[in-house]
Amino acid sequence: MKKKKNNKLLLLILSFFIGCIIGYVCHYCIINWNSFFAVCEDGNSPDKYGCCFGEEYADIGAGLMACCPDSGDYCYPPIK
Repeated sequence: MKKKKNNKLLLLILSFFIGCIIGYVCHYCIINWNSFFAVCEDGNSPDKYGCCFGEEYADIGAGLMACCPDSGDYCYPPIK
């Protein structure tokens, strides 16, 4: 009888840890979904800095970096 209780407790603990691992992986994927599939408006992937074609990775002051279009429009944070 005691061995069956120990097996059930072990199974319960193991199930808990497996659930925690699956939950962590799902949470990580949801949080980072956009960076996995980052695509520019032209359908291409951004460069190593997260900027698309026709944009420059530039210092916008206060130690902040952003992607600024060559046309001089509004700068925005890198895609990834």
